[in-house]
Amino acid sequence: MDIILAKSAGFCFGVSNAIKILDCAIEKNSGKIYTLGEIIHNSQVVDYYKKKGVLIASDVKDIEKDSSVVIRAHGVSPSVLDSLKEKELNIFDATCPFVKKIQELVSSKYKEGYKIIIFGNKNHPEVIGINGYCDNTACIIENKDQIFDLDINTDKVCVVSQTTQKREVLQEVFEFIDKKFKNAIKFDTICNATTKRQEEAKDISKIVDLMIVLGGVNSSNTQKLYEVAKQYCSNTLKVYDANQIKIEDLEKIKKIGITAGASTPDWVIKEVLLKMEELEKEELDFKSLFEESLVTLHTGDVVEGVVIGVNEKEVYVDLGYKSDGIIPKDYYSIDPEFKISENVKIGDKVKVFVINVNDRDGNVLLSKVRVEQDKFKKDLVDYFNNKTVFDVKIVEVVRGGVVALYNGVRIFIPASKLGSGYVKDLESYLNKTVSVRIIEVDKRRGKIIASARDVIKEAREKELNEFWSGIQIGKRICGTVKNFTNYGAFVDVGAIDGFIHISELSWDKVKKVSDVLGIGQKVEAEVLDFNKDEKKLSLSIKKCTENPKDVFIRNHKIGDIVDCKIIKFLNFGAFAEIEKGIEGLIHISEISDYKLNSPKEVLKLSQQVKAKIVNISEDKKIALSIKAVEPINPAKKVEEEKLKEQEDKEEKEHIEEFENTIGDMLKNN
Repeated sequence: MDIILAKSAGFCFGVSNAIKILDCAIEKNSGKIYTLGEIIHNSQVVDYYKKKGVLIASDVKDIEKDSSVVIRAHGVSPSVLDSLKEKELNIFDATCPFVKKIQELVSSKYKEGYKIIIFGNKNHPEVIGINGYCDNTACIIENKDQIFDLDINTDKVCVVSQTTQKREVLQEVFEFIDKKFKNAIKFDTICNATTKRQEEAKDISKIVDLMIVLGGVNSSNTQKLYEVAKQYCSNTLKVYDANQIKIEDLEKIKKIGITAGASTPDWVIKEVLLKMEELEKEELDFKSLFEESLVTLHTGDVVEGVVIGVNEKEVYVDLGYKSDGIIPKDYYSIDPEFKISENVKIGDKVKVFVINVNDRDGNVLLSKVRVEQDKFKKDLVDYFNNKTVFDVKIVEVVRGGVVALYNGVRIFIPASKLGSGYVKDLESYLNKTVSVRIIEVDKRRGKIIASARDVIKEAREKELNEFWSGIQIGKRICGTVKNFTNYGAFVDVGAIDGFIHISELSWDKVKKVSDVLGIGQKVEAEVLDFNKDEKKLSLSIKKCTENPKDVFIRNHKIGDIVDCKIIKFLNFGAFAEIEKGIEGLIHISEISDYKLNSPKEVLKLSQQVKAKIVNISEDKKIALSIKAVEPINPAKKVEEEKLKEQEDKEEKEHIEEFENTIGDMLKNN
């Protein structure tokens, strides 16, 4: 009996990613952990995490405060996400990246005014979540026949699909969409992994006597796989575990095909294979087949394996050999800060050196460090000859410099070659990663010397050249305020510091730089002038905004009457503020019909007056006239002032008389 196992069977990227995120949440949190709905549509996986203490919430309100919640691969709507944030939960978003793209697409097109149509199951959590990105206004269809029942009064239509649908059915939907909506835009959002899985199921089911489809009862993509396989192999079984396969299912079967949904874990697939071995012991000798497939190992071999287990001291590797390989921590990395749990994941591929084929416990002893060190010997020669720049991690301070590691090999960096200048505080570089170039290789003594200073210098020169090649007068650039002087501010724009004169900070008059800027403030400025040789750059903030006087002149004309405030006197007139930063001159002849010796005779500082705009010169100077609105009569003004003085005097006398009367009454009482 032949067995054909689909290459793509088992977890897809999105599901695998969701499981990793859930494992991370369990590892990092001591409190309660929830998943919003089942993490994936597979009961075995869900039960596994229930035993680990993971709780399933069907609604946000079911989640206790101060807990952690994992958003499953299907994603959620924005409203659900907002509810989670409002509850101040620790959120782990495991939404499949392919689903996120559909959510972003729907949100974008909905904002552009498109009516959204989703091809999928309206009760599926993925579809429910996507619908939330268009305020739950989407038309959801499950087949092409439902298209002509849609009540949509616009041709501006956008069509997307649930990721697990059949591509050939989606194409039929697109054809019907084109018939009803002339300007519809269509997006094939079926996951490529789904398509690949369905194509494999189709190809395998054509050549087998029995097709077995593994997956959860509620799994949409598993159901689609079953439907595809059933089209080409009438003898197709859909099962969720090995116990559902019976001996009678295998009678007279010569060739079996096996595929699995995207939410089916590998161990369920392995259980099915073992189950079939138990049911057909006479025909299938899986053990002998397994032995035949084993690789042969020898001490000194360099082979590749897959990580199948980790702890803080060892990494376990499947080499395809009868025994698993073990890499002790010191043989995996010589970095003293290296942590297996943080840097090694199950499923990682690793190239190793075989130290011993059979240690005292029957395992294969391996070394990853040995492979890397041997490879680095060759790399070092290439790096040195080609002047290659690469990164190293500084792990130790020694006399005269520091020691860095590159793939387990020690490299010396002199203190004079560590920074842009001589470095005194070498301890501050510990555990930092720096870019270096090898400047000396002593093969006889096994000593390697590198320089970070040369790399920094070249990077600085490159940065400056790129900066000056792109700079031009009028260009706007962003920077950070670095420090002040009495006459301006220095701004860090990356490659160099630019200078903004105090007169270029604002259209208003600035007395102190600190009145308008703060150290560390982000600003946008326009290039006024520059000198590459002297490394000088003059900038202006006010040039990035329109001159308030230009705005005023654009919105006003000669003859307009404006309210203004007297702010300054001259012998020949007075200046009045019309708006903030906008001033006009009132000539002494434009104040009154009577001849005045000084504007102070009839005007006071801060006095509010109405004036007419009588001229706007080419250099944007504004001339005003009070008398064109209402001339001020000096005699009348003197009379008014005397009258007001008399009124103030009488009012004062009345108040004194009243106070005296009250005082007499109090004495008599």
